[in-house]
Amino acid sequence: MSTVMDARSRMSVLGAVVMSSMAKQVSAATDNNQESALRTLYDATGGASWTNKNGWGGTADSSSDPCDDGWYGVTCSTSGTKKVQTLLLSDNNVKGTIPTQLGTLVEMSYIHLNGNSISGTIPTEFFSMTKLGTVTTTDDSNYYEAIRLDYNTITGTIPSEIGNLQSFYNYNDDYFGYGINMKYNKLSGAIPSEIGLV
Repeated sequence: MSTVMDARSRMSVLGAVVMSSMAKQVSAATDNNQESALRTLYDATGGASWTNKNGWGGTADSSSDPCDDGWYGVTCSTSGTKKVQTLLLSDNNVKGTIPTQLGTLVEMSYIHLNGNSISGTIPTEFFSMTKLGTVTTTDDSNYYEAIRLDYNTITGTIPSEIGNLQSFYNYNDDYFGYGINMKYNKLSGAIPSEIGLV
């Protein structure tokens, strides 16, 4: 009798281990650092008060996955460990500062944070996202401006690290400009010479 109970006990333990492993695999669908960066953004910019926050959660919430569960404004790569490729949160009541962790989203092609109440300075880490503006075709013309930080209350200077975007595709279009829009903020100082590298 005890042998049967021991076998059942071992099976229960094994089942628990398998279920735990499966849960970890599900939660790791999005690159861990990138998921953490998105959750930090949510916390730093009053995510609970965003106009649309479908799927999102802060660092204390691990109940959903940015890529697998379709977080609002987020699109991702589809193979392997998934990486965030676009973040589109225009006119979404995003209030607060841009966290440095956003720089870990190294596969990002487009980021739209325009029309919000973002304050503080642009962190130098922002331009660690060196794939911004490297996609040259899209079905949605709104995407041509790869970086949209316009219509906020951002202060300070434009970091010289903007020169890191050396693969940025210059559309040179009369309407869309060069794909970087920072107008209607409270920026100060000179435009860094490194922008000539973009």
